[in-house]
Amino acid sequence: MRLETKLGLFNGLSKLLLVVLGVLLIPPVVQRVAVVHTDERLREKKSEVLSLIARDGLATFLREEHDEAYADYNILKQEYITITPLGPGSAAGPATERIFEEPRQVGKEVEDFRILSCEVPLGATKGDTIARRYRLEIGSSLGTVELLTNTLRSLALWVLVAGAALTVFTDAAFAHYLLRPLRELISRKLRGIRQPGEFSFERLHTDTTDFRRLDDSLSALMRQLQASFEKEREFMSNVSHELL
Repeated sequence: MRLETKLGLFNGLSKLLLVVLGVLLIPPVVQRVAVVHTDERLREKKSEVLSLIARDGLATFLREEHDEAYADYNILKQEYITITPLGPGSAAGPATERIFEEPRQVGKEVEDFRILSCEVPLGATKGDTIARRYRLEIGSSLGTVELLTNTLRSLALWVLVAGAALTVFTDAAFAHYLLRPLRELISRKLRGIRQPGEFSFERLHTDTTDFRRLDDSLSALMRQLQASFEKEREFMSNVSHELL
């Protein structure tokens, strides 16, 4: 098997191994990235809601005198925001936050959501001097997370496959160019040479040190071989002359 063919097979197999590893490793990594991205979006929406409450007041979202909760869903029921007043006996303290996955009923259907839930003091009711605590929930449908995950996974796999295919061809082209002096040496100085006199001592046009040394060593060896043949021919001629 030719050296160029072996290099091509090695490059192809190594890229195939890279694609297989990518298929195994990309899905969990992409899923983690999608979850982290979703969590960041939930935190951004939480900051926006708290900023709106600080600017416009809590009355914009709910009527405290009736202890009514506030709920808002987007048109496709993929995201929601709820603000629920907690009882007077709820523990006071700084805002607490947690993110979890849980089913929620949206209309007549039950959907799985990734939920950011936090208890925050937002305002004081009449007669109270301490700000009342509310539970703020912001949810994003897991269907949206899965859609983002599938999109990122497909994009990453396509980029990986395209990159691997492109590098296979570029590596093969570079190996073909790199081994050109070796092919020239074989075709011009080795193939079809029946005797030392037919050997061509013209130097190869290459800037690769290894091929240049190989060419010089081969030429030096052939010069020694030609000198040995000349000495042998001269010796045989002298012997024949003496015998005659």
